[in-house]
Amino acid sequence: MSFTARKTTSILATTAVALLLLTGCAGGQSKVEACTILTGGLQPLGTAITDAAGDLTTDPEGASADMSAAAEAFEVEVKKITNEEVKPPSDAAAASVTAFADAVATVAADPETADFTVVSDTAADVQTKVTALGTVCS
Repeated sequence: MSFTARKTTSILATTAVALLLLTGCAGGQSKVEACTILTGGLQPLGTAITDAAGDLTTDPEGASADMSAAAEAFEVEVKKITNEEVKPPSDAAAASVTAFADAVATVAADPETADFTVVSDTAADVQTKVTALGTVCS
């Protein structure tokens, strides 16, 4: 092997290792990385849930549309999670948020006969699941 070939191989190997370290692929996604991703998704989600609960009686269709969009946006963030410790509670939180969005949509479809206890029950489940996720990320 010539000096140039060895030098090129060495440079390529060093570059590959550096890229792996920069992208987080060397050891997988860290807990801190996963939780940082979720923090960005949880802040707007909290606002959406509060707004949906407040708007449910005055603007049920708007509350439903906003909550569905927030649930979808949170799901996008959750799909980015690969950390083995953070993935299960983030999936559970996303499922509970989707259930809450579905409950809000049911109320919006027929506010006159809707069962609002389903909304409060699913909201409580969101609180439980997000709290469990927060415990893992703390």
